[in-house]
Amino acid sequence: MFDKLRPDVPLFQLIYKLVNTVVAGVLWVLCCIPVVTAGAATTALYYTIVKTVRHGRGTVFSTFFRAFRDNFKTATAATVMMLAYCAVSCLGVMIAAQLTQATGTVAFAPYLAGTACLPWALVLPYLFPVLSRFDYKVGGLFLNAFTLSIRHFASTLLFWVLLTGGVLLTIQYPQYALAVPGVICLLISVQMEKIFRKYYLTALNLQPGDEVPWYLE
Repeated sequence: MFDKLRPDVPLFQLIYKLVNTVVAGVLWVLCCIPVVTAGAATTALYYTIVKTVRHGRGTVFSTFFRAFRDNFKTATAATVMMLAYCAVSCLGVMIAAQLTQATGTVAFAPYLAGTACLPWALVLPYLFPVLSRFDYKVGGLFLNAFTLSIRHFASTLLFWVLLTGGVLLTIQYPQYALAVPGVICLLISVQMEKIFRKYYLTALNLQPGDEVPWYLE
């Protein structure tokens, strides 16, 4: 029966990739439920989208859960740090807003306090994709994610447009909520992999005739 479906037909391949994208997104949603595991889930989602959906290596379930397990410790530590930083930043904005209202001063203090969220916003799009491909401790992970966000600032803005669009789409059409994460991750990976490729080529120092890793194929 499978042979009759002609898996070499482009339409079949497209449908197969879309199904795998949605399945990976559903796994991400389920694994994000404890909240602190969101980082490990995002790392696994990105790795699965690039390796299985885009490059056709492995299966969604095995690739996702292996990446989830292998990166769990570092990703969870990074997630806890990001959540704590976000909570402190939001608290600072709230306190500044209340003080401004109570004293009747110029209402720039909340915006000034809100700038503390900027490093969080810069790092977030890169943090877990970087972890999915490179082996870093938590400190090195944050440093490299921040460096990439500044060095490729136009891409950082693009990533936030896609992330914001995904959130708004989910709010507007909640019936598609399970499909959105995988699709947004797929779109982000197109530009993210172009960025990573530059650093792969430098780090690997490949010579003519060398075997090419799957992510450079």
